[in-house]
Amino acid sequence: MGYKIFALCVRQLMSNWQMAVRLSWFWSLAFGLPYIGSLGFILAVSDGPNPPQPLTVAWAGMMILLLLAMVFGVAAYCIIAIGWHRFILREEVPDRFYVLRPEWSPVRYFRNSMTICILIGLITMPIMAVALLFLLSQLTPPVAALNLAPIALGVMWTIMFVVGSLNTWIALRVGMILPASALNETMTIPESYRLTGPLAGQLLVTSVCIVSLLIVPLIMGHSLQTFASHASVVMLLVAPVFLVWCWITFFVGFGILTVVYGHLAENRPI
Repeated sequence: MGYKIFALCVRQLMSNWQMAVRLSWFWSLAFGLPYIGSLGFILAVSDGPNPPQPLTVAWAGMMILLLLAMVFGVAAYCIIAIGWHRFILREEVPDRFYVLRPEWSPVRYFRNSMTICILIGLITMPIMAVALLFLLSQLTPPVAALNLAPIALGVMWTIMFVVGSLNTWIALRVGMILPASALNETMTIPESYRLTGPLAGQLLVTSVCIVSLLIVPLIMGHSLQTFASHASVVMLLVAPVFLVWCWITFFVGFGILTVVYGHLAENRPI
């Protein structure tokens, strides 16, 4: 059942990719362009002839673009997620390019999302602290370059995979409050946890599938940066591919929240 939910949401995105593009193109550009631009400034700072100085124009431009990317990223996350929830559950079709309707509540959606993030952080913080101490102990000189031995690097990716799967599982268990808020309905975190109880084991399998989908490009990008002579150039070239992959993972992940909510709260078949 867990893999079936994941595969269903992948097919759901493939079948409705035009609607996903219509929902997200404006906000994706609003977030993606400043993000990629900031990487260009990072390239200018890191590959310059002199050591990077904190008050240069490149640093200022990088910080401004990162701030813009963060603001637009938050707006994009809330508005696109609400639109996808409502498209799947209510068959609402966006009619404006900025895809924001008066009855939508992105502020409430963002508040619920932050509550979930804080909860996940409190639960997994001890694990992350132990993992960080281990990785710091495995750094090889020069420490500033963050060099890790191959075995320690493998352990790092394993820890990221396990912790990521745990975080995703928790998010799926308590995340029914997100599609509920997208539909302007009320649900608490304890109610969401109880609602998803019958699918607890299946959602763990689904979580592993989601993290596998996301972590593969991370490993590939890290490997390219490690072996490339100009790591910053590789980072700039890989960034658009990574953004597209994150776009796919985003719609699949929030599609899973939506499908599970529809199945458990509205008795829809999977």
